[in-house]
Amino acid sequence: MKYKLIFLFVLSLGQGLCHAELKDAFNWSSAQIPDAVVKTGQVGAYTNETLLLAGGFENDGNPSASIYALVSETPGQYKLVSESETDHPIGLCKSTYREDGLYLAGLAGEVSRTVFRITYTEGTIGWEELTAFPKPVAVIGMDFIESLLCVFGMDPETGLNVLYTLDIDSPGLGWVTEEDFQWPVVNDAVVKSNYGMLHIFGASRTGDNSLGRTCYGWRKLPVDGTVQKGWIKLASLPDDFKAATTFTTGQSHIGFFGVGFGDTLSKRTSLLIYHTVTDTWVEADQYPESISAVTAVRIDNSCLFTGNGQSKVPLVGFAPTVSKLKFIDYVVMAIYFLLLAAIGYHFARRQKSSRTFAIGGGKVAWWAAAISMFATGASAISFMAIPSLVFRTNLIWLFPIVVFVPFYFVQAYLLFPLLRKLDIISTYEYLERRFHPSLRLLASLQCIAFQTFGRISVVILLPALAISATTGLDVFVSVLLMGLITTLYTTFGGFEAVVWTDVLQGLLMIGGIGLMIWFGISGMPGGISEFVQVGQQYNKFDFYIGGWNITLALGIFLVIRQLAESFAATADQPMIQRVFSTPLTKVRKFAAMFAFFAILIAVFVQFMGLSMFGFFHANPEKLDPFMTNDQIVPLFVTQTLPAGISGLIIAALFAASMSTLSSSVNSVSTLLSEDFYCKIKKNVTDREKLVVLKISSLVIGLFGTGTALFMASLNIKSMFQLWIEISALIGGGFVGMYFLGMFTNRANSPGAVVGAISSIFALIWIKNYTDVHWSLYQALAIVSCVVVGYLFSLFLPHKERDLTGLTVFKPAK
Repeated sequence: MKYKLIFLFVLSLGQGLCHAELKDAFNWSSAQIPDAVVKTGQVGAYTNETLLLAGGFENDGNPSASIYALVSETPGQYKLVSESETDHPIGLCKSTYREDGLYLAGLAGEVSRTVFRITYTEGTIGWEELTAFPKPVAVIGMDFIESLLCVFGMDPETGLNVLYTLDIDSPGLGWVTEEDFQWPVVNDAVVKSNYGMLHIFGASRTGDNSLGRTCYGWRKLPVDGTVQKGWIKLASLPDDFKAATTFTTGQSHIGFFGVGFGDTLSKRTSLLIYHTVTDTWVEADQYPESISAVTAVRIDNSCLFTGNGQSKVPLVGFAPTVSKLKFIDYVVMAIYFLLLAAIGYHFARRQKSSRTFAIGGGKVAWWAAAISMFATGASAISFMAIPSLVFRTNLIWLFPIVVFVPFYFVQAYLLFPLLRKLDIISTYEYLERRFHPSLRLLASLQCIAFQTFGRISVVILLPALAISATTGLDVFVSVLLMGLITTLYTTFGGFEAVVWTDVLQGLLMIGGIGLMIWFGISGMPGGISEFVQVGQQYNKFDFYIGGWNITLALGIFLVIRQLAESFAATADQPMIQRVFSTPLTKVRKFAAMFAFFAILIAVFVQFMGLSMFGFFHANPEKLDPFMTNDQIVPLFVTQTLPAGISGLIIAALFAASMSTLSSSVNSVSTLLSEDFYCKIKKNVTDREKLVVLKISSLVIGLFGTGTALFMASLNIKSMFQLWIEISALIGGGFVGMYFLGMFTNRANSPGAVVGAISSIFALIWIKNYTDVHWSLYQALAIVSCVVVGYLFSLFLPHKERDLTGLTVFKPAK
């Protein structure tokens, strides 16, 4: 009862739920274009920092053939820089655009035989005719799904709807006639793509003069995690539809400009927003004046509407939702950081030897080490990315937990005891004993580079960016708080401080996720029953994908991937260091506790994604129309949770980052000391090793924090993502070496090296020249290394060595 009262007191601090109004998200203004280029019904595009305008009607009412290129020298003011005319009147037509130009079809309202492209390069307007359709079509609308140009229309001969697609990046393949539209014929609609789906909004019927509400969607390929492709029916418009212009606001939101309501159908109406993931509509804002438009042109964080026949054209700027944290949130976060500092201070006095600093003297409580291992693997990226993935797909990512229980026996009875009996500190010492010293150095160097130049900085920065986007908390403040505090308690408190702060952070993560699940479901009007109903309606509880389509996230692929990741822990110093810190007699209990928490967190983060889907399906107005999908977790925290609880969950997000960060810093310092300093300098005293460990922890932590700040200031995340991918290519080979070493007696050093190199080339080939789903990449790299490495070991010369204690077939006593 006492804890219930405390919980209710904390909730009362929130003073209710907070959320920003959608009507505050759009800033309406206008832009000015020269009178000479104004045409009613013009279509537009923005390419190469140039506004292209084409078609429309001349003053005498005839279709215009004019094309104009304009640039903005001052905000909101455009001037003409080039113009051209086509041989064919453009008039009122259907259009879409991407970075390479403006695409037109249905010129002057006629039946189309092809699509035309307008380009603008080096001051010259270009006009290009694409390959002809299989049959002429009365175009209703068109848009791009990445490089795939989709044209939806009606065959004038049969009176049936058709969908033609053309890969613009491979135009030689020609147009493809996609599967038949299985619903009643549509003769008018608005067509817009978003997040891999072509949307047909407000479909009107032949012979039916009423306005349409029905909406459909079509996918060429299924969203990752589903098998859903082809045509589906979507949620209907909230009211009748008329003359709408659509524009993309965020990664999964579409805005509608110029919609009609009821019988009035006035031009001055509300802006509608459609969310493609939750399949929901919301009324967002009122236009500032009576305006109409034909096309919407996205320009950075704003949208320009063309074709209203005036030199003053509507312009709307986007203002992403930012919900400031309350004072009580900062108090909760401060308490969390103080607890971390206190743990670091407590263990700082016990760091008397290098072995204690590196692995806690090998005497860390088995249950604490197991929780620490789970917390190390569950970074803030996982905390946000996995729920986001489930939010937009389903539960197939949960299926691999079937691996955890059987693989527990492999870890508890084979892998962990084998490595623990070696009494080593660096896991890569195993490669030296089993194969050759050079492999130890190479593997250690790869891990150090990956952790220092990639993982440490990314695991700090990405959560900080997401939190900043939704809370307004400065990115640099977040990075500095996480980086400096983690570096300090890791440097002074050593491995024990890392483990016990991980325990706090791991439990905080689980508690925070549990709270989010509860708030998500309870925030739905129908509670748990509505949660189940919505989940069933949108196939959110799908658990497994069968069959043999290698382009999909098949259940068997995800199981193999999980097996590969579980085995990869043996080659991951931050993870396996927890095994080395546990007494040998407690290794099996350690493995059981780790498996329990791995299953628990897997279930929790998956259902957290489902609960957020249910909540935002019931409350779409609380979504930020400018958000990216990966911001869904911090958005949910700031938009729906009471003050105080929000601060607790933000602290949990910090905890998820800091547990991974502290483990990386400690493991890198351990590798630098064990694999390099002690190899280079002979007769190193334990005091020297301890000093090296502390100095390297401080340097690595500060370097990682500085790198994250540098990335934040220059926005060069893509370079680091490329580096991480390269490191992953190399890492698969080293994991394969561990498999060769532990599960074969015949594998030797030359064979292992050839196998590791072959895995790199194999993975590059698989990634670039096959359609195999990405979830199988790591497993295929390991298999390639093992197969090639073993075969070459049969023929390459090698030196015999005693394998006692180095393979599962010759265990140590």
